[in-house]
Amino acid sequence: MRLDVSRSPWASSVTNLRPGHIYGCTGGQVPIEYLLLTGAALLIATLIAVQAGMQLELMAAHSAAKTGALEGVTTDTLAVYPAVTFEEYQNQKPVLLQPSDVRVLRVELIDEGYNSTYGRRKFRLRAWLSGPPMESSLRESLSDRVNFCMRRSISRTFRTENLTGTYHNPALSDHYVFTTSEAVWLPP
Repeated sequence: MRLDVSRSPWASSVTNLRPGHIYGCTGGQVPIEYLLLTGAALLIATLIAVQAGMQLELMAAHSAAKTGALEGVTTDTLAVYPAVTFEEYQNQKPVLLQPSDVRVLRVELIDEGYNSTYGRRKFRLRAWLSGPPMESSLRESLSDRVNFCMRRSISRTFRTENLTGTYHNPALSDHYVFTTSEAVWLPP
């Protein structure tokens, strides 16, 4: 018994196929278009993923800076200070060893562009503080303590303590470098 393929509904398409020809496609156009669309989609997805990762790193550093600023404001007699700093606070600035009513209003992140020295984008952090009236030297010391704690918190978050000096200036993340400027004081 012989099988007659000419009566099959697929007979015309089966007989019209050429080597390398895909059913329903003429001249190989769809596979090329498919490859181009897939390649473009993959490229766009990769770019979005990289940008999302960079933004996540920046948000983590900003969050670490806020945590450090809060730590700097609340640090008092419970803190461990270097001997020189503790002597200075105990003899000249005992107010800084007592709990205070200073509050962190916000931590500003200022983009300073690409820094060729570090090969990274540079940001400057500025804390906005509010508290009771105090001498300018006390405010300056408290601002220095807040700035130090912000930089140290960023260094700890990204585990880059070994890449910076004792004062964590500048603080580094994987793709960014952070410095601090004098805090802005607002009335309570």
